[in-house]
Amino acid sequence: MKQNIGSIRPLIRFIFDKGVRRVRVLSLSPTGRAKTKFGKIELSQLEKAKLNSELLKIHRDFPIELRVGFCTSQNFKGLKILEEHEKCSAAEQRIHIDTFGNVFPCTASSGRAVFSAGNLQMDENNLSSLWKFSPLLQFFRDFHENPPKKCATCEKHSTCMSGCRVRMSFDHGDVTIADPACKGPYRITS
Repeated sequence: MKQNIGSIRPLIRFIFDKGVRRVRVLSLSPTGRAKTKFGKIELSQLEKAKLNSELLKIHRDFPIELRVGFCTSQNFKGLKILEEHEKCSAAEQRIHIDTFGNVFPCTASSGRAVFSAGNLQMDENNLSSLWKFSPLLQFFRDFHENPPKKCATCEKHSTCMSGCRVRMSFDHGDVTIADPACKGPYRITS
């Protein structure tokens, strides 16, 4: 976020000196304490580009493994993607359960009521039934298999997945749209 963008290199040096050799870089999500002030603390596109350049330099300067997950890979090109995070696996291979038993499709969606799949502390809910029958989790699975028309024939869809559903909801108020910033559909020509 804006408040700590200049601290990345000193932080990496500090943790490297403490023996850390593997770091996961995460993009800020409009959830938790960041939700109410997200627009003020999120990095601009220019700041993201500068940070990406700095992260690539850090990766060259330190024998430390910097990895990103699916959502973060959208902003930070050139860093290696964590194994099994090459695409959005929300509600397919993973979910997020907060400390109150609320179930969300992914960590980025945690705390946003619109993304609640249910609560495990409710008598009628258990993880198995939520996993199988939650309309929200089913929506995510269906969306991944049946993307918006714009993305259906795009050869890059498997890596962008029409953008992050959390970001589409936050930025555009619609979880069903393709990322409007995308200029696709793209076709790979030989």
